[in-house]
Amino acid sequence: MAELETDSAVAPSTSDASRSAVLTSEATLKRVVMLINPLSGGVGPRAQGEAEVLLAEYPFEADIVALTPDHIDKQIGEALDAKPDLLIVLAGDGTARAVASRAGPKGPLIAPLPGGTMNMLPKALYGTADWKLALRKALEEGVPQPVSGGEVEGEAFYCAAILGSPALWAPAREAIRKGRLSLAWQYGRRALKRAFSGRLKFRLDGAEQ
Repeated sequence: MAELETDSAVAPSTSDASRSAVLTSEATLKRVVMLINPLSGGVGPRAQGEAEVLLAEYPFEADIVALTPDHIDKQIGEALDAKPDLLIVLAGDGTARAVASRAGPKGPLIAPLPGGTMNMLPKALYGTADWKLALRKALEEGVPQPVSGGEVEGEAFYCAAILGSPALWAPAREAIRKGRLSLAWQYGRRALKRAFSGRLKFRLDGAEQ
């Protein structure tokens, strides 16, 4: 479980008596929302059902939301408006970053699970690429902790960032995920044309590099 800072289908109903898993004592978890991006590389179509079964073991109220490409921003906003104690994100690094940056330091705790391709942040937090194991660790052993990051043109990032011309390949990748091969080809040509061009300047703690 992590407290990410920038400036800081419903699960099956089960009686509390039949829920045997013990939650961490480091945070109060009465209401949980889990966002799942089925298009992310490490998620798949069965993840929502598996998450419903897993979360039903714990003594809290849980809502599970499957993200859709055209409504992700709205769904993230609705999840934050619900004011859960914990917002779980099973998706790629980009979706986790979007959730964390919108939550801010006054938002709920965020548990980013490894559901993408690189999973840099979840691996750094939980030491595993198995999202079900990471989720159990977060719920049963989790301790709130700040995660360092940075900001580029008003956009926050955590753990690591791809900057400069290599970042131009991201739209091509997303177009492939959505099956828009013609658009992916256009983005790919643009990225290849601008590869190894230009210079990148940045500041670390106020010192220009």
